[in-house]
Amino acid sequence: MNMGGRVKYPESWVAHICNEETRVFLEKVGVPGETFIFRARRPDIQPEFVYVDTQNFTIIGDGATSQVFCVAEDGAVVAVNLIDRSVRHVNADVVKFARCLDYFMDSYPFGSVDVTREELEVIAGRLMAELMNIDHTVSDGDAIWEYVVHDVAIGDYVDE
Repeated sequence: MNMGGRVKYPESWVAHICNEETRVFLEKVGVPGETFIFRARRPDIQPEFVYVDTQNFTIIGDGATSQVFCVAEDGAVVAVNLIDRSVRHVNADVVKFARCLDYFMDSYPFGSVDVTREELEVIAGRLMAELMNIDHTVSDGDAIWEYVVHDVAIGDYVDE
């Protein structure tokens, strides 16, 4: 379930991204337009950037309040908090990011309102295992996917 189709970016939008695989993917395949945790930036506006320390990140979408999803110079996807400028890892690259988003949305809902806490924890564990099969970096340190899986474990993504 991808609520917004795929968003592809024109060559002029991605030309400044150093990683060729990332440029080609964003231009030819695109990212999910809208999911529960990510809303892609419109390709018909100029790209925006956020600078943290010495790093330049290209914003590709919006997440939670004051949070943007970005492509780093090395092609990794990160989440940047625009208030405190903290950077959290999301995925090793944009291809794996899109695959994880697709898997997450295709797997929704994660139980129903009458599911037990123990069942939710099993569901969340399976979700993390599948996300790690796509990208082993999803559990690195303070990665965003760990927060999403935690939210699944407490019932935030059940069918009501």
